[in-house]
Amino acid sequence: MKKKQTLALAMIVMAFMILLVADLLLWFFLGYSRVSPPRLPANAHHKVDAIAVLAGGSGRLQQGYDLLNRNKAHHLLIIGANPRSRSRDILTSFSPAPGRQISLQPDQLIIENRSHNTLTNILALRDLCRQHHFHSLVIVTSTFHVKRAYHLCQKILPPHLKVYYQTIPPKSGTSNGADKPVPATLRMKEFIKYLNALLQLAGKCHS
Repeated sequence: MKKKQTLALAMIVMAFMILLVADLLLWFFLGYSRVSPPRLPANAHHKVDAIAVLAGGSGRLQQGYDLLNRNKAHHLLIIGANPRSRSRDILTSFSPAPGRQISLQPDQLIIENRSHNTLTNILALRDLCRQHHFHSLVIVTSTFHVKRAYHLCQKILPPHLKVYYQTIPPKSGTSNGADKPVPATLRMKEFIKYLNALLQLAGKCHS
């Protein structure tokens, strides 16, 4: 009888702990999902020091170039570029506006090709901002990816750095004015990736 009571108590405690962890994760997930990353102001005269494209999605490079072409910044950063890509390959991938030619000076394009995921992307971006003394920038990424990028930027980038976000809808080459809702399964997948990135970041801090 005593063993059964002990086992029942252990199962109750375990169930309570599982519910507690589930509640904490749900609370954390809701806080993660409710955030609205700041967008670049529509003011035509508003400029930043750099435009940072997190490579890996359709339309991101073109959107970064379009922002540069609208004189929103002087530098275009490609973060997480394919190591085999050359500056010439990237330049030829841009489509200029009708009636205009590609006008991008060599010193305007900065290519970072060592980072391989969102965490290392943001760490590399932090180092570039310090190296070039940037105080403001626009990060270009996809609609579903922007919250994970935003939360990691909040933890990694210097607090004085003013950061805006420009998003690209999935499988689209145009920027969005109003994003379509991201499916719940995709939001959860991004959240799990974010938790994994936090664990990796904690490991880097203690190594």
